[in-house]
Amino acid sequence: ASRSNAVSSPYARTPKRSLVLLGDGGLILRSTTDGASWKKIPIDSRHNLEKLIVTRYGIFVVGGTGSLLVSHDDGQSFQGLDTKVDAHLWSILELDGDLLIGGELGKLWRVDRKDLAEVLRAAYTKRDPVLADLAARLRDGDEGAELVLEDALKERELL
Repeated sequence: ASRSNAVSSPYARTPKRSLVLLGDGGLILRSTTDGASWKKIPIDSRHNLEKLIVTRYGIFVVGGTGSLLVSHDDGQSFQGLDTKVDAHLWSILELDGDLLIGGELGKLWRVDRKDLAEVLRAAYTKRDPVLADLAARLRDGDEGAELVLEDALKERELL
C-alpha cells in the first residue's frame, strides 16, 4: 500500500515537529524549538550528508562514500548502515514502502521492503527484541506485520 510520496531534502520536519538539518562533514543539527536553537547530533561519519527522508520506519540519510544512516528516535541519534557501496549517494525517495537511492555515475538501486525490514531487524536486535521480531515478521512477508511494527514504533515514541 502506497502511503508516502515523500521527497528527500537536506532538511525535514518530523511527525513530532522536530526540525532536522544536514550539512558537510557529517553535520546533523536538530531543533525542537522551531529553529530558535539547534543541537548538533554526534555521528561516527565525517562524510558530507546530502538528503534525508522521514518514513514510517524512521529517518534515513544518504551522503558521501556510501553513507546511509537511520534514526529511530526522532533524530536524537543516528546509526550507520552498511551499504557496501563507495559511491557518493545524492538522493533518497520512498516509493510504495521501498527506498530508492541514487548516487554518482548513475548509480540507482531499490531497497525493497524485505531488505529494509532486515536492516531494521538488525538495528533493533540489541535494543528491543520485540521490535526485532516484528521486523523479522515483516521481512518474512507476514501479513499485517507492517502495521503492527508501525504501531509499536509509535507506542515507543520512536516515530
